[in-house]
Amino acid sequence: MSLLLLEINHRTAPLAVRENFAFSRERAAEILRQFAAQNESHEVVLISTCNRTEVICASEDSQAALAVLCQVCKVEEADLQQHWRVYHDEAALRHLVRVSAGLDSLILGEPQIFGQVKDAYELAHQVGTVGKVLHSFFQFAFFLSKKVRTETAIGKDPVSVAFAAVTLAKHIFADLSQCKILLLGAGETAELAARHFAEYQVKHFFFVNRTLENAEHLAQTYQGSAFDLQELPTVLAQADIILTATESSTALITHAAMKSCVQARSDSRLLLDLSVPRNIAAEVASLPDCYLYTIDDLQTIVQEGLEQRREAAKIAEEIIEVEIKKFFRKQRLTGYGQEISQFNEKVDRMIELFAREAVQSQQVEDAVTLGKKLAKKIQHEALIFFRGNAE
Repeated sequence: MSLLLLEINHRTAPLAVRENFAFSRERAAEILRQFAAQNESHEVVLISTCNRTEVICASEDSQAALAVLCQVCKVEEADLQQHWRVYHDEAALRHLVRVSAGLDSLILGEPQIFGQVKDAYELAHQVGTVGKVLHSFFQFAFFLSKKVRTETAIGKDPVSVAFAAVTLAKHIFADLSQCKILLLGAGETAELAARHFAEYQVKHFFFVNRTLENAEHLAQTYQGSAFDLQELPTVLAQADIILTATESSTALITHAAMKSCVQARSDSRLLLDLSVPRNIAAEVASLPDCYLYTIDDLQTIVQEGLEQRREAAKIAEEIIEVEIKKFFRKQRLTGYGQEISQFNEKVDRMIELFAREAVQSQQVEDAVTLGKKLAKKIQHEALIFFRGNAE
């Protein structure tokens, strides 16, 4: 039984095609059952994220597997041939590892995909579509993905503006968990920043937005407090770190407002302006203990992070190549377990027979001569064995 992987992702297909294969957990479980019932092997795992769908199964026939996939997903096979990629055995495992390690992600090295792959495996295990073959391959993929994360810097450097902002904050404040974070805006960038801050066990979030409902949604998610824009001056005075990410055409945090905050409390403040146009007046940088960084400052950090991750990715690819070769070499040897066992039994019988004949013939020969005769017999049998299993 071979490993087969069918893939459609952000590189191979547009969103209009991919969205047909974005499945909820419940729908994925249903597809797993249908796929397993109609495929010659009952082993199958389905990974479905916003950027990719991967079907990994134990199968000898990729066309048949693709036909079953189209049938259960109600899509014409002819429409998908140009968008799907098919991988077999070693190439399939290599691709699975690269996906799990974040090497094939839209954002190089992003860590979320590992958890998504693991969740997909767990779901298939619960449904009953993971057997000996896929268990072996997935456990190896998890092991190797962790090895890549541990031995390279693939996920350490910032590659998004939000991540860069939080990384910068971590360098300035030794313990982010004790900081009060003000996030002005409730869009994707602000939410991503909140997620990164939350990874450092931040306990004090202030979410400020023109639409209070949106701020309340983030406050509920990250156990913070929500405020509308009119309450900004009050909240501003309490914050240690201020991050802005809105579409406002004018500065929402003025020099006068920040000056009042400094006069009220002289502690250091980090201001991170991720907005275009800028939300924080440039003059704020002249105030004592106010450290202002704009999106241009952070883009430099992002570019440096990308370069570092690309270098780490080269090392990761080398690690993957070496480990996969070792894995398949071991797999091949394991596959010959029965034949090797039979060969060993034959050698044992040969030794017994040789010893018996030598005793019965009462030949007076030294141990070295007898040993050489026996070695030649074993070598002859070994040659026959290896020739028969050369492929």
